[in-house]
Amino acid sequence: MHLLEPIESIVPRRAQGYGEHILRTVQLARAGLPVPAGSALARTAADAIYESVLAPEERLAALLDPHNAFPTEAVLGALRERVRAAPLGPELSEQLSEAFRTLQSLGAPAVAVAPALVADKLGAQRWLGDVLLGVSSEARLLEAVSAAFAAPFDAGLLRTLRAGDVRDASVSVLVQRVVDGLVSGVVYTRHPVTADAGEWLVRSGYGLASGVRRCLVPSDVFRVSRDGFIRDSVVVDKTRMLVTDDTGVRQEREVPAALAASVSLTDATLRDVLRLAERTERHLGQPVRIDWAVSQSRLYLLRIQTAVGTPKIPRTRVQAPALRERALWSHAEIGEAYPDPISPFTWSLLGRFGRVGVANVLAATGAALGAAPELMVDVRGRGYLNLGVLTEAVCRIPGVSAHVLSRIGLDLPRDVREDDRVGPIDLTRAVLRVYDSHVRLSEKLGILATRMADERGHFAGLDARLLSPQASERVLCDAEAFLGEAGTELMRAHGAWLVTLAAFRMLFGASFGADALRIERDLLWGPDELLSVRSGRDFLKLGRTLSRDTRARAWAESSKEAPQFVREALDEFEQQHRHEGMFLLDPQSPRWRETPRRLEAALRVLLSDPMGLAFAIEREQLVRGRRERAEREWKRKLSLPLWPVARLLIRRMRELTRQREGLFSD
Repeated sequence: MHLLEPIESIVPRRAQGYGEHILRTVQLARAGLPVPAGSALARTAADAIYESVLAPEERLAALLDPHNAFPTEAVLGALRERVRAAPLGPELSEQLSEAFRTLQSLGAPAVAVAPALVADKLGAQRWLGDVLLGVSSEARLLEAVSAAFAAPFDAGLLRTLRAGDVRDASVSVLVQRVVDGLVSGVVYTRHPVTADAGEWLVRSGYGLASGVRRCLVPSDVFRVSRDGFIRDSVVVDKTRMLVTDDTGVRQEREVPAALAASVSLTDATLRDVLRLAERTERHLGQPVRIDWAVSQSRLYLLRIQTAVGTPKIPRTRVQAPALRERALWSHAEIGEAYPDPISPFTWSLLGRFGRVGVANVLAATGAALGAAPELMVDVRGRGYLNLGVLTEAVCRIPGVSAHVLSRIGLDLPRDVREDDRVGPIDLTRAVLRVYDSHVRLSEKLGILATRMADERGHFAGLDARLLSPQASERVLCDAEAFLGEAGTELMRAHGAWLVTLAAFRMLFGASFGADALRIERDLLWGPDELLSVRSGRDFLKLGRTLSRDTRARAWAESSKEAPQFVREALDEFEQQHRHEGMFLLDPQSPRWRETPRRLEAALRVLLSDPMGLAFAIEREQLVRGRRERAEREWKRKLSLPLWPVARLLIRRMRELTRQREGLFSD
């Protein structure tokens, strides 16, 4: 098992046991920010050491339990020494040595070891003490990691964790190359004194960034507005700087007189620091404090700390100026154009898949959306469409005449000419997209339905009260990944459904005129396709079955509580249709909220009304008769050469409607 992972290969949403601080470093490294190369060690390694050398009553969970007596300094000192002296094991030792050799081959003068506390309370997680610097050999690296594992056995730290109601803690370790830079400092993207979000504070000096941050050495100060304007700067005489010797011990050193009186940051470097802070803040979505250093004319990000208690900064969409002329937003929101499944709350859940849905609608017609920017926007839970970008995509549908679009007032993209012709390659690509959107869709949805059933059983069998924080995070990551895949397939099915419905209405609308919608309703929107209609049919069947029981009829005519067999029948109906969850997901759904009391009331009304029950018995025959009549009517009015196309559209619409409704319900 690989215990030490390079930070670039760690996936934060799937990672467990690294802690919030190391995962922030991992996120920024994966985002391409200048984070020094290194590797991270999860808490599993420290837990294994604790289990091997400590008794259960000596481990951190027991020491943090407020029901146990607080250990003395002598006991904690003995525990630290036992953990420090414990062998790391051949596997971990070999991986640490390999990481050290890799960093040396990349030009690292030494290695830094930064231990981080991993706790069950997010607010209690922190870096443990000072970073161990100047680790220049493999043996010293192993000693530094052992010292990091022993760091939590500190009286002050344990008292703080007990006061914060922390019940589980361990240690993760970050091993990075040392940045040997002369100029370093710290930048705050929110003023640390005034808490002004519009003013940033930059402090720079010489030596280690921690000395500048902790005010151990003099430093220059720059007050900068958020738009980059330097409001004020104070240049001081920087006579001292904090450095490390060959053994990694921090010590002060005199700064040469030529550097002491001059400004430590050039204008270009200051701009680089501000850009780095802006990128970090935008990526994390919160005000941050950053330790940075300059080595060999390159700026490095050393340590990140988010501001505690500050709200997250909304991530605004930025559109390139050259493309703003294409932005023509729709007046009506998408939910108004198609209000059944796209209500405001549903859009807030599925809005991230909106571009996927429109892309699949176009793919079902053979078009390609390409890299069109900002196709949809979410404004307070309501989705709006960029008609300019949509026109650009429609112009690329094979067979669509750009000249016709320009005649009706739509602006053509600059790279689309009116005399463009569709070539064989365009037609081949269009056919492949149509094949993938229609023919292969049923196969994909079948696989997804099987996975949905398995995942539903898996999640239903979990008890959140018994899960550890790490297990809960892992379950949430799995659920998020699965919902992303299911949402993509849902919008894919919805896109194919819309295209098929448009083709159906074009054919039947031209042939039947005013009767087209009636025939469409009788042919397509029956209980076999729509879950809401099917639930009503099943409820009427339930009422018809119970009407044969004299006890059920007597209960319907009285004011007593429902007997046990009636409640069991209603529970089975509710579990089969699951419309309670559907209502909670989407308050604007046309399906009713089926609570047990409302179901009992509806059943009582049905059983006590002979005329309503008689109509319920005939309802299924009426629906079947309407469908058979519509089948005979379209065959009589539609010309014989169009029969194969009509049969294909009807069969395809019924299949897609069942699939789409099933996905919405799941």
